[in-house]
Amino acid sequence: MAQLFGGALGVLGVALLARLVLEWRRYSEGTHLITRRQMVLRAVSAADLVLLLGLVGVGARVGFTTAKGAAVYWSICLLLAFVAIVLALWDLRLLRGAAGCRRAESMRRLSQYIRRLEQSRGGRVPPQ
Repeated sequence: MAQLFGGALGVLGVALLARLVLEWRRYSEGTHLITRRQMVLRAVSAADLVLLLGLVGVGARVGFTTAKGAAVYWSICLLLAFVAIVLALWDLRLLRGAAGCRRAESMRRLSQYIRRLEQSRGGRVPPQ
């Protein structure tokens, strides 16, 4: 059972790294809308998750001799999981801010387009 669990964690780790490589490639080509800060944040988050997966996989197979050793080991794993959650929330906050800026820019462009359309039709343009 532990080998199956370890294998599943290994597959999950490889999938996570493959997704990170794809994200990095999209970012480096310029087809991604995220900033450099967000990409670094995602790379750090992926490294944290891969380390956590490795530790959980090893911890599932290791027979701890003392309860104190097991508690310290799993506390470190819990801390890494907490860090991963904080990094994910930070990434979501950055994405939300960027989406708000893009939405504001879209509305500004739309209002300019409407203003120009009204001017070209000879209509009255309301003051800004």
